[in-house]
Amino acid sequence: MIDANTQWQLNRDAQLCGEDDEQLVAQRALIDSALSNIHTCCPGIIDSFDPDEQTVRVQLAIKKIVFPDNQAAEWVDVAPLVDVPVIFLSGKGFALTFPIVSGDECLVFFSERSFDNWYEQGNSSEQADLRKHSLSDAFALVGVRSRPHHLTDYNVNEVELRTADGRTRIRIHDNGQIHLDQGDDHIEMQQGQITLKASTVKVDGSLVVTGSVRSDGDMTAGAISLQHHTHPGVESGPSNTGPPL
Repeated sequence: MIDANTQWQLNRDAQLCGEDDEQLVAQRALIDSALSNIHTCCPGIIDSFDPDEQTVRVQLAIKKIVFPDNQAAEWVDVAPLVDVPVIFLSGKGFALTFPIVSGDECLVFFSERSFDNWYEQGNSSEQADLRKHSLSDAFALVGVRSRPHHLTDYNVNEVELRTADGRTRIRIHDNGQIHLDQGDDHIEMQQGQITLKASTVKVDGSLVVTGSVRSDGDMTAGAISLQHHTHPGVESGPSNTGPPL
């Protein structure tokens, strides 16, 4: 049941119109009735996702008001929408995809005309039905967030692809720097230099170094030169030396 203040608001128009304004009351009722069936956009909550069809079952997050006994008003859930296509950012053969799970929030858009034929054929098509702004013609844009689900530690200076908790991030700065952060590990690319910070770095396969690693073309492991290190205390002969010192 709704509270008394909301109920008063619902009855306000009728109360403002006197008994002699029956025609005005009827007109306002007719307009309100028509508007109640025009759907534009509404926040929703994902119930399930079909990755093959790339559609969702979604529950609208705003209840509708009904008068079951023509007197007391009640807020009720709209029946879940099914087979709702998901909007993925894409273009020129590229697409940004992401996992979608039950409980994710979204914004549901309603087409002003039936899009059934377009959806099946992918071209300019006649309408399969003459309905307008219908609950049957919905798209879901996943990612809108209510206040309790706002992202933490929002970066106002860089573009980010990140986990919601912010622990893993790919950051792009307007000066061209690229950063990959995962906890305390970090990769940074800037001005032709890559800086890598991690507790362990593994190479599975061959490691080939070409070009000028340093200004003289050399590289070092600790303080040991790869090209110019020597092994003291050895004499010429057929035996191999020990490891670099």
